[in-house]
Amino acid sequence: MIDIENVEKNLRKRVEIEQDIEPFKEAMIKKMLENYEEKGNSWKNTKMSYLNGCFNEEMEEWGYELPGNIEADIIPCTWKYWKEKQKELIDVANFAMMLWNRIDIKIKKQVEDA
Repeated sequence: MIDIENVEKNLRKRVEIEQDIEPFKEAMIKKMLENYEEKGNSWKNTKMSYLNGCFNEEMEEWGYELPGNIEADIIPCTWKYWKEKQKELIDVANFAMMLWNRIDIKIKKQVEDA
């Protein structure tokens, strides 16, 4: 017998998570589209070591600029600063997605060949 109450509870959780993810996903897509004319889907054929290097560079750009105590209520940073930090996180996320995608393809091929 299907536990309708549990299904509904899980669906509500999923909807809540999707609402949190949606603006992030849209920002990722927007950034990918901005680069599409110049680069297209070249990441699908780029060496993974290069993508990993780009990912690490983006992580450095994100991490090195972080204020000392990000949890503090009073941080001497403007909204413009935080908008730039959001952009860096989108770059990090896009390179993470590219690497994840390439690894996923390798896993599927290995499973298929097994």
